[in-house]
Amino acid sequence: TTCKEKTCANAPTTNNTHDLCTSYLSTCTVKTGGGCQNRTCANAPVTLTTNDACEAYLTGNNCITKSGGGCVTNTTCAAITLEAACVKNSSGQTCFWDSASSSCKDKTCLNAPSTNTTHDLCQAFLNTCTVNSTSAGCVQKTCRKFNQFL
Repeated sequence: TTCKEKTCANAPTTNNTHDLCTSYLSTCTVKTGGGCQNRTCANAPVTLTTNDACEAYLTGNNCITKSGGGCVTNTTCAAITLEAACVKNSSGQTCFWDSASSSCKDKTCLNAPSTNTTHDLCQAFLNTCTVNSTSAGCVQKTCRKFNQFL
């Protein structure tokens, strides 16, 4: 018997479950056909259904939950397809779920729903916003624009 480094790739092929691979080395998950592989967002078990569970599975790798369970790598708000995952993008910018288009968007004044018809509603959406000139959505608040509504 030769001494081998303890890596996921060197795990015994009898390790045929996620739990066995995790017990062998906390950074491993099961591989098809037995044995273990390094964890990635893409190979997370479908039993993971929250952003917190995906983050715990692979800490610091920007994993978020996806439709049907499991995880994907977080990139942009627009790439997020599940309301529960629509929280922040990979840069830490806030996202929001736009129920009118059933899509995840960057939380900016210009992306605010057109149902925001007053200054107060726009402020509640994002405190840097005010209602736009058509009273159907928001714009970035500037002193000049803000004063016209006073």
